[in-house]
Amino acid sequence: MVGSERDSESVLLLRFAVHLGEQGVVFHRWLPTSEEHSIKFPTEHPKAEIKVWFRRDEFIRSSSFDDPTFTDADIPHIGAMASGPLRGALTLCHPCVSRDEISAVAAGQQGELYDKLARQIVGFLLPPVSRFIRILRVVFGQYWLRSLEPWDSRTQTLGNYCRNVLQLHWSTDGNEWSPFVPGPLGISLSSTIGATESFREYLIEEDWRQLAKVTASGFLPPPAADALCRAHEFADTDKLNEGFVQGVTALELAASELMKPRLEQCGQFGWFKGLTLRQKTAVAASLIDGVPEGVIKDGLEAIAVRNAIVHDGVNANGHDWVKLRMLLRMTALIIDKHARGPLTKLPHANIGNREMPSEKWDCQ
Repeated sequence: MVGSERDSESVLLLRFAVHLGEQGVVFHRWLPTSEEHSIKFPTEHPKAEIKVWFRRDEFIRSSSFDDPTFTDADIPHIGAMASGPLRGALTLCHPCVSRDEISAVAAGQQGELYDKLARQIVGFLLPPVSRFIRILRVVFGQYWLRSLEPWDSRTQTLGNYCRNVLQLHWSTDGNEWSPFVPGPLGISLSSTIGATESFREYLIEEDWRQLAKVTASGFLPPPAADALCRAHEFADTDKLNEGFVQGVTALELAASELMKPRLEQCGQFGWFKGLTLRQKTAVAASLIDGVPEGVIKDGLEAIAVRNAIVHDGVNANGHDWVKLRMLLRMTALIIDKHARGPLTKLPHANIGNREMPSEKWDCQ
């Protein structure tokens, strides 16, 4: 069989799941019944089909009931029921996918073919799924839903994004499903800025020991840490404008708290106060070893985004999200340089969960 004829039979089935936060989409006295009530998305290519749904068995009563479960007969009597993850399927047929690409996926042959296909899949899924969630948030008022973060190679690998954010699985027959993981799952910068897969941003055993020590010592977080906490909350709830404004305030406080005791001794703090915030940040960052260049670059660019929000009425968008996270990380590093407390962490409130052998966790 020639190549074009073989490719004409190529079909790749993919399933994905997107966590929407702690509560999910809340329904009243009715529930969509899994794929029976799935919603199809329009696509730019006739050989690509996307649909989404919620699983009936993942809904719970949205309140503090002792028993959150319920039967189908209970549904018309329940005021609020919260969904689990948004689940969906992407079907790709030739020419959207080739037999060689399917073979590379089946063999786990990470490389150019697998990577190219993964980028294409992310490109197919991200715009319509993001738009769907935005409609639920903005039009239907369910603002608590977590937006779908875009993939950015500076914050996580493509493999991490496909596995942990989209939870992609593939099949050719719809019966046997396997994880779709292009490239390595190695640690990237995302694991240090609280991105989706960064479970280590939660408390670990060493953190608990540190907490005991600083509690006994009377340690109090500095004012910059309070401002950073508020900025982190805004960022984690997709309130980008507020996050940038509060984040830059935290950055300025942190830089001053770091430099004041150093410069007052030699009468130079007045000079420091006369610098622009970008200059103050550069001076403060120069005292910290090992700050990645990308963190400083995007952190400084975040200042310009904040100024545009405050002075020009501009709204931050999803493309600015990485700059905001880098701003928070850079501020945390400056605080950690002078606060003499536990290292600052920036976890997400709701990232789902994972379970795997200890040796695999130790390799993350």
